Amino acid sequence: MKKTTKNIVIAIVITIILFALICVVYQQFRKQPIEQDKLGVGEVLPDANNGLDDMLDNILDSNIESNEEKNNDSENNSIAVAGKETVADENAMTPKEAKAISLVKDKWTEKFGNTDGIDFNISIQNDGKYLVTVYDTKTTQTISGYIVDVTTGIINEK
Repeated sequence: MKKTTKNIVIAIVITIILFALICVVYQQFRKQPIEQDKLGVGEVLPDANNGLDDMLDNILDSNIESNEEKNNDSENNSIAVAGKETVADENAMTPKEAKAISLVKDKWTEKFGNTDGIDFNISIQNDGKYLVTVYDTKTTQTISGYIVDVTTGIINEK
């Protein structure tokens, strides 16, 4: 045999021996499944998905119960007016917000005559003044903005 062939054979034999050693070490140290008789009776589930199903059922049941409670609360908040049943709005505006919007509506009607096709959006600023934006209801594009000081009644166009 030539020297290069002999070196290749030696490299292959060493590789096979290393692979065999790795397999033996792996067999010795791999984790074996725990036998059922070593576990307590309460620790073994007959069906692995059973616990998950119970947990999901509990979550879904609690969501259904909370939704029913919310429905009952909203039924208690209903107010009968002229044969109609309306629910009190949880997101109702504060009196200052309503006043700011009414001031801007008054200024808008003075300037342009009517409020057809527009709507108002309100937000409060850090200094306690309100920013009322006027936007087109069809395109939702902002037309104008007003800064309103409700305590003094001053309206500044932005």
